[in-house]
Amino acid sequence: MKAPRNKTIDVSVEDGRMYLDRCVAEEDISGNMLDKVIVGDMLSVCRKLPEGFADLMIADPPYNLDKVFGTGKFRKMSDEDYETYTEKWIKTVFPL
Repeated sequence: MKAPRNKTIDVSVEDGRMYLDRCVAEEDISGNMLDKVIVGDMLSVCRKLPEGFADLMIADPPYNLDKVFGTGKFRKMSDEDYETYTEKWIKTVFPL
């Protein structure tokens, strides 16, 4: 059950098929990645992409809260650790 303020849009597999077909697993990154969604750990994926790869990147990092993402979980960190984490992902995506 969704929280009352959750605005997530639910789509059936059939309705979302065109988007699912654009998904590429991290281990399958190669060649032309135009209009693809890369599924994988962002810090690992970004190391496999060439400099200048993206014209636009939308980042939605966790807001330093305990949060479950499917089978993964983000645990709240100290302010210092969260700052280090944030600097790490920004430095990872900046060249892209």
